[in-house]
Amino acid sequence: MLYLPTDTDVYIPSGYEISAVRQHVKDVSIKVELLNYDKTKQNPWIVIDSLEGALVSDNFSMDNGSIQRRNYSCTLCVSDHARKINKSSILSEYLVGYDKKIWIDKYIRVYYGIYSMKLKEIIWWRIGTFTYTTASYTFSATECNLSLSCADIMCNYDGTKNGLIHQTKYDNVVTGESVVGFSIPAVNYKKDSNGVEIKDSNGERIIESHNKIKDSIIATLTLAGITDYYVEDYPPEADLIPYDLDFTGEVIYSTVWTSLRDLYPNWEFFFDVNGKFIWRKIPTGLNERAIIDDSLINDIYVTENTSNAFTGIYNCTEVWGKTFTLSNQDRYASS
Repeated sequence: MLYLPTDTDVYIPSGYEISAVRQHVKDVSIKVELLNYDKTKQNPWIVIDSLEGALVSDNFSMDNGSIQRRNYSCTLCVSDHARKINKSSILSEYLVGYDKKIWIDKYIRVYYGIYSMKLKEIIWWRIGTFTYTTASYTFSATECNLSLSCADIMCNYDGTKNGLIHQTKYDNVVTGESVVGFSIPAVNYKKDSNGVEIKDSNGERIIESHNKIKDSIIATLTLAGITDYYVEDYPPEADLIPYDLDFTGEVIYSTVWTSLRDLYPNWEFFFDVNGKFIWRKIPTGLNERAIIDDSLINDIYVTENTSNAFTGIYNCTEVWGKTFTLSNQDRYASS
């Protein structure tokens, strides 16, 4: 069996994989693992069962521009897993319930597979780790189907299913008022044994340390109960919180992560196919060799559509305004 690696790895398809996708006759399979998440462990994903049944239909989509990168939906025929009781009610492990396979705390990991004629076995590609957003079970004289809509694990932290951060009181540095919300300060001030800030002879608070972006990210992940993560190192000159990040009212984790990400350009965060939280600089592809080229694409693509628009083109553009030249004190970086 072969599995697609994490998004942080350089994935190089093997000869067997390329041969399988080039087969004129493809025997396609799907496999769905049922998972529990144990936040007390470094590797928190525990396979507890599988969702088995004849696949009626499914749909997978991916959008790198969204923090919820992957979405998956499917309909399974699960008639072999349901039976009648007293000729009236239905007992099924696929009914929604806290002790069933379909519940709010369960996760699934989906694989697509192609039977390899050379290996004489199925080659599996992992396409994502998801959590349920909706689930419906339909039983009638003609059908016994389970329909699932699943979303990226990020939905647990962007307000779709959950994600609220525990609110605390902090002092707003601008107004001086005590407000309720969440704050990531730029600096930490020295305090005495009673927790009172120490001031110098001029009455100014003494800075003890500057908060780093990476440390703040890891702190929020710990607060969220995420133990399986990869956070790339920031350059030393760009690893400091430049100003206090204050969030008032109800705050969700994705809002805080977005503010941290946008402090400097070209960074991203997401959950990969394994359910691992990834924070990294966006790869540019510069000077990286091509893993798949036209020699493979030409053999496997089915359709291709190209469209061009020639509207909205203007021969002359006039800009009204003034150009300001910034000094070194007006910016955080020179490039």
